[in-house]
Amino acid sequence: MVADAYDLELLTASNKGVDALTHDGVEVEIKATQAKTVSFRSESQHVIVIKINKDGTFDVVYNGPGALISRHFRGKPLPSNGQYQISISKLRSLNQLVADHCRIQPVK
Repeated sequence: MVADAYDLELLTASNKGVDALTHDGVEVEIKATQAKTVSFRSESQHVIVIKINKDGTFDVVYNGPGALISRHFRGKPLPSNGQYQISISKLRSLNQLVADHCRIQPVK
């Protein structure tokens, strides 16, 4: 879904924090959820988070630098499962801080 919408090249599984590449080499982590939170193990160059709707469509919750998300976790102890969680509502708030030129643009 996301790869097609943003014309990304999907990579093979098991690349820590990288699921796809843009045509100009930006590493992208893709997160898809129907829940109220998503989890992160590491900082990614760029992150796209989507919320999947019941009808199969999706809404973009966050499209921006991974560093902005990682700042949210600074100073917090790493949970025992090794994954920081962040709410969809917090991601929506952070998304408002991302300048348009820092987003990966969808295919028109």
